[in-house]
Amino acid sequence: MKFFMRLAVLFYVTLVLFLTAFLLLFVFRWLDFRYLVKLAAMAYTMDQIRLIIAITAGVMLFINFLFYRFCSVNVRRDKIIAFDNPYGRVSVSLAALEESARRAVLRLDEIKEVRASIEASRGHLRCRLKINLNKEVNIPELTSRVQVLVRDKIQDAIGLEEKIDVMVYVSRIIPSYVSRTPNEEKKTDSTNAEPHIPFRGYRI
Repeated sequence: MKFFMRLAVLFYVTLVLFLTAFLLLFVFRWLDFRYLVKLAAMAYTMDQIRLIIAITAGVMLFINFLFYRFCSVNVRRDKIIAFDNPYGRVSVSLAALEESARRAVLRLDEIKEVRASIEASRGHLRCRLKINLNKEVNIPELTSRVQVLVRDKIQDAIGLEEKIDVMVYVSRIIPSYVSRTPNEEKKTDSTNAEPHIPFRGYRI
């Protein structure tokens, strides 16, 4: 389907460029109007040219249909995962699974921020995680825990033994002391300092 999508995009880009060039030539009068009328008359009267135009129109309709199918139907399928229960069909939004995976990862103390994205194909789920850490840790050990946690969370949610790939991208490591701004540090220092006492009692 990706091949047809690329073919449709290439076709529409070429068509737009051709129409744009034709309109510019027509507006600046670089095309003779009488020549255009002559071409239109030939296309209307000659069977071979009419056949070529009909085939071109059919190809354009077919590519347009593929483009519509990809943009409206397949995109919608990529946003849900469906399975059959004994009492009927169940559809689960991938956005719900993404939010569930995000909340599960945020429970780890080492994780400061996380973004989750899940894509579905036939019998296969692909989860991408982008995380920020709030401390320096053993990244292979932590990411392994995150992958197992997310995989188990998704499998428990949908109740299916789907193949789940969990890819983790560590974007930043932000220790807690780095996240404090200079104003916050100044405020903390002033709070910890000895308070000013304007009156300490009488001196004898």
